[in-house]
Amino acid sequence: MSTRGISERALRKAGAVCLVWVVLSGSVFADAAPPVGIPRVDAVIVGRVEESRMMIRRRARAALFYVRLRVAVESVESGQAMVRGAKEIDLRCWREGEDGQIPIPADGSRFRADIVYREEGYWVPSDNRAFTILDGSEARVFPNIPKREIGFAAIAGGILGLLALVATAFLRYRGKRPRDVSWSDTGSGGAAEDRVDPS
Repeated sequence: MSTRGISERALRKAGAVCLVWVVLSGSVFADAAPPVGIPRVDAVIVGRVEESRMMIRRRARAALFYVRLRVAVESVESGQAMVRGAKEIDLRCWREGEDGQIPIPADGSRFRADIVYREEGYWVPSDNRAFTILDGSEARVFPNIPKREIGFAAIAGGILGLLALVATAFLRYRGKRPRDVSWSDTGSGGAAEDRVDPS
């Protein structure tokens, strides 16, 4: 028996009961948690692309396409409260090689999409496979843009810039040595004090 009046055996039983409760409650409440890997969807719409704009950024790996669609909403399958009766929405997508939204509808195409609202006032697809092209409409075709290559001039400029930086630092700090002031030589104010030996 411990000094607190609780036996070691009782503590073990209480610990075992708590362990069983934690394990069981975890399995019971696991069903209430949202499934991992399922994207958030604020609305499901059927719409037609009225107009689009595309911005291209060349990269070393592949071209990155930003696509902004002005979509006429034909029907809202879910999320009417989020869409709020809007007749048109701004839907933004992207594609880089095989990454990004596949497919992205072309101008005039009808599609169904799972979309998510952003606070900035536009919509984005819920994931990379959020679009379903309808009625045999066409998907957007992206041009073949050559990869951006880093040329000799860029490499040479980078090396020269680094050498100039090192040379400037060397000329600025050559011959200057940092003062070594140890803690024993400084007082509370940080400056060296003259000490007088009392003997």
